[in-house]
This record gives sequence, structure tokens and C-alpha cells, in this order.
Amino acid sequence: MEETWESWMRFWKDPKVIENSKINSRNRCGGQNAVAKGTHTGGSITIGEHRKRLVFKHLVKRILYSKLTRKSLLQIEQAKLALLAQFPQAITHLLKLLFLSNARRLRLEHVRIARKDFGLPDDFEFSVVLKYPKYFRLFDAKETSNKYIEAIAKGRDSTPSELHLQVHTHGHDKKSFVGERARIVHVRGLISSTSSQPNTHMTPVIPTPTNIDEANASVSEFDGKAFLEEFKGKKIMYIGDSLSLNIYESFLCLLHAAVPEAKFNQVILRENVTVTFLDYGVEIVLFHSNLLVDIEVEKIGRVLRLDSIKDGQIWKNFDILIFNTWLWYARRPRGQQWDFVEYNGQILKDMDRVEAFRAGLKTWAKWVETDVDTTKTKVFFQGTSPAHYHGSEWGEPTVNSCLNETTPVNGSTYPSGLPIALDIVKQVLKDVSKPIVNLLDITKLSQLRKDGHPSIYSGRHGLDCTHWCIGGVPDTWNQILYSLL
Repeated sequence: MEETWESWMRFWKDPKVIENSKINSRNRCGGQNAVAKGTHTGGSITIGEHRKRLVFKHLVKRILYSKLTRKSLLQIEQAKLALLAQFPQAITHLLKLLFLSNARRLRLEHVRIARKDFGLPDDFEFSVVLKYPKYFRLFDAKETSNKYIEAIAKGRDSTPSELHLQVHTHGHDKKSFVGERARIVHVRGLISSTSSQPNTHMTPVIPTPTNIDEANASVSEFDGKAFLEEFKGKKIMYIGDSLSLNIYESFLCLLHAAVPEAKFNQVILRENVTVTFLDYGVEIVLFHSNLLVDIEVEKIGRVLRLDSIKDGQIWKNFDILIFNTWLWYARRPRGQQWDFVEYNGQILKDMDRVEAFRAGLKTWAKWVETDVDTTKTKVFFQGTSPAHYHGSEWGEPTVNSCLNETTPVNGSTYPSGLPIALDIVKQVLKDVSKPIVNLLDITKLSQLRKDGHPSIYSGRHGLDCTHWCIGGVPDTWNQILYSLL
């Protein structure tokens, strides 16, 4: 109110206004002759004009504002709204960067240099960092003159015998890839309420060496406590689509079952989840990347760049990396995440999906060869996970899905054979110059588990014969990973 009154006082004292007031008074302002334009009473202005002067106190801004058309004003308002809309995304991007760094802090200058690559506005230091002190802290390092941005950790310690992990994971289309509601993993021992069917067949089937010969390893009993002690202080990252979420959740369940009293901290940033077992300093991260290669928004739409991996700058800093992709390459227009594909320097409306997968995987393999220090970082690629929607694939042509399937496929062979995506994975890994990537070959043993899907019991609408119950098949995948490590 005081500010409004002061603005009025300054206006009334303006010599031009005083002179206009005298003229308007002489004209009697409303008479039949020489009526002053834009006035209602002696010396007054319209409410609209007063609003302009309050908003644009600077004279030049007032002049520019008064000359804008209605369309121009609408464009200015839309630009303001677009700028405001990008702040939540900028906060997410910056938090993601900070939480995945070693100390949850980065030099301001380094972030400033790479700001466009990570979708940050030019003035992010003020519009993001300083504007949101509950998320960020800007400070000068004591030992140097450098400024740093630090993320303020959010999370909580565990209760003695339960792990509640609320995972909100969203794709680039802003939709959750694990369901519209929050997904709760509630573990007591090896029992999970997530995606469990109402029968007893969910006990994990631990494979014997004879039925995991493609993994080329004997299977050791999973010892979560021994794992945490051996990998104390290490950082582990699962990178991929919702099937990476499956194996990630399973891994957390197995570790918590081994050390139920251990304290942990969790940080959830939309697509990414970080859980740290505080007593051991072991950090386990889920990084959502459906295709591993980049999707960028251009004027023409969303472009899938099969030769670009920008997130690799984050991935390569971890001690163990477990990658997975394929599911989203096969999606048709209704579900695909891109509008165009950039391949060999050409922009295409679409291309053969198998060849797109091959090209993206070759880009990933080249990145591992050139960017990852494999003397320090162990790299795994999780083999293709099968779905069970067609009974003809396992010898039951009258069956249309995994619904009501309660037993595995008889024997150790799968009638339809291995999927072509696995052949591509094996060929790409074979072409890598050094044996630096380990294949977590889970395809054949998972094909035999037509009974392992949540079907109609996922907590979502519809039938799910793509993902897996926990506990269940993903526990076996982690058992093999444990043996390989």
C-alpha cells in the first residue's frame, strides 16, 4: 500500500502532470468542448495507464510497453510462462549432476561452461541456485578461491527392519514408466509387496551351473553383508529402462535382507534414485536412460541421435556399471520417444528398429572403449529380457499371455529360440577391441520363467508380461552378477 501511495505522489509531483492538470481543469474535463483525451477527472489517468507505470517505472520501458500490440503482449506473457516452466526441469538437471558427483558439489565455473548441455538457463546461478536455497548452496572453497555449488541432501534413515523406497520414475514424456502412482518396495527379508502374484511360486529359483552355462560362471550364494564389506566406499550404477528398475529394486531387497539393521539414505530425483548404505559407504544408483543414446528436442521435434551419449560424463565416474536397453527401440509410433532419427549425418523420419538398436549399441560400445577407465570401472551389459505374450513361443499356441501361468517351461530349451536383440548384443561386444565388458546373460533362463511376471497383479491397469515380480527372476540376475563380481 505504501509503495502504491509513493508512486502516486511521485506522479502527482511530475511538472508535466501538474501542467496537464491545469489544462484539464480549464477544459472542465467532460464538457462539450476540447475534451482532454484519456482523462476522467482533472489531472487523472486511466487505471490501465497507472498499471503500466507501476509495472514499468522506467520511462523507456513505459514507452516500449505502450507501443506494443496485443499480440506482442501475449507473446511476452507466453515467453515469461515458458521461462518459469523450465525452472523445475533445471532444478532436476542440476540436482542430478550434483548428486551423481563424488562430493555432491561442483565448481560453479565448470557448470557454467556446460550449462547448455544440461538444459540450464544462462542465469542459472541466480534463477536456480540462489533462488532455491532449500536445494542448493553456493560457497567459496577455503583452500582455493573457487566458487562451488553444493546440493543439500534430502532423505531419511531407515527404520530398524524395514526398507521403504518410494520410487517416482518418469520418462521424457513425463509419464511414469512404473505406474501412475508411487511404487512402494516394502521388504521384510526377501518378501516384497511390489508386483507379487497371489501364489507361492514367487520364491526365487536359484539357477544351477547347468542352466546358466551362457553366463559361463558357477553361482555363489548371495551374501549381501560380504558384498557391502568388500565394496565398501564404492559406487554402483544401474543404467537403462524399467527392466533396470526391476534388477535395481531386487538388488536393494537382497542387500537389505542381509543387513536389516543397516542405516541408509535415499534421494529420489524424478528419473533417478540413489540409495546409500551409510554404514558401508556403498552408493547404489538407478539412472533412467531408455535408449542409452541421446534424445534432443529440436525445432522439428524430438530427435534420436544414434551417435551421441552425453550422460556418459556422469556414468564413467562409477566403480560398477550395469547397462540395459532394447525395450524402447522396439516401440511403435504410439509409444516411441522420438519423432526423427539422426543416423550417419542424415535426419530420417524412421528406420529399421533392429538396425537402430545396433547403431545405438555400437555408439555405446565405442564410448566404453574411449571414455571408461576399465582398470578402475567394471562394466556389465544386461542381456535381453524376454516378454511372454505369445504361448506359441513356449509351445502352447492356445495361450495368449502370462496370465494364470504358475510353473516354468518344462526342460531347458525354449522352442522359439533366442531373440535377435541378444545376437546383436553378443556381436557388438565381440567387436570391442578388448574384453572389457561382461555380458550378464540372463535371456535363456528368463525365457523359461513364463510364470515370473506380475500379469494383472502389478498394481496398474492392464496386463504386464514384460516386467518381473520381486522377489523372483531379477533376484537370479543379481545372483549371477554377484558371482561374476
